[in-house]
Amino acid sequence: MVESSRAEALNAVEFYNRPGGRRPLEAYLVHMHIGWLYLLHAEFERDGISYYYRDPKTPRLYLRVGGEKKTWDLEECMKHRWVQPGHPVRANLDLTVQLRNRIEHRYEGALMVASAGFTQSLLLNYEDEIVDRFGPSYTVGDKVHIPVALSTFTREGVAQLLRVQQSLPRKLTDFFVGFRSGIGEDVANDRRFEFRVEIVQKRSPRRLPISQLASSERTS
Repeated sequence: MVESSRAEALNAVEFYNRPGGRRPLEAYLVHMHIGWLYLLHAEFERDGISYYYRDPKTPRLYLRVGGEKKTWDLEECMKHRWVQPGHPVRANLDLTVQLRNRIEHRYEGALMVASAGFTQSLLLNYEDEIVDRFGPSYTVGDKVHIPVALSTFTREGVAQLLRVQQSLPRKLTDFFVGFRSGIGEDVANDRRFEFRVEIVQKRSPRRLPISQLASSERTS
């Protein structure tokens, strides 16, 4: 089950980073949430925790679907893994689950910009969880690389990002604002809830003339 979880997480990253991909944000969230679900099920199974729904009318029995016991969905797993609703990892999962249910494909480009910090945290939290619970051999970090990009490194790219973000409809903007207002400031500023990074371009080191470089090598 852990290997299936890793496969889903890697699929999510591939869909998100694929140039020109269709519905990359939706595909990313769907596969990441499946990866999280499998991971939490694996944890419960290893720890001897029953992760099946009980029949509310007869609690000693389990609910069944197609003859099989019905397993907890991701939201139910979250409640048992992080008992406190305000935990940053649970808050990030909760936001991204709600976001997945609100995606409107005509605004997906704007949503990708607005949700970038949350989608990044979703993956970082997954990596922390799988390594902490099952060991470094299960890392996905060695298979996920920094994607090359134009949008944040050119003037036109940055301008395009701003235009796209400004096209987000009010109801979706209000969703992010409303979610943040419903959690504590400490959680809102926690990188496990939203990962924020500022990119600063650095100058390349000045290249020495060949004559100076040769002289430097002789004296070293």
